[in-house]
Amino acid sequence: MGSFTVKYPEELENLHILIVDDVITTGSTILSGLEEIHSASPSSRLSVYSLAISKMV
Repeated sequence: MGSFTVKYPEELENLHILIVDDVITTGSTILSGLEEIHSASPSSRLSVYSLAISKMV
């Protein structure tokens, strides 16, 4: 099991879901959450909003 779990996937069907993250560093956390939501509710539309992205070194 991953870091995130969708408890009631039926409530997400056909929704547009906005995931908000203050700063995206590697992107692995946001990707993990998106994958879990998509797996639980493939009909949902997913978007991401972030205030900043870190510079990759």
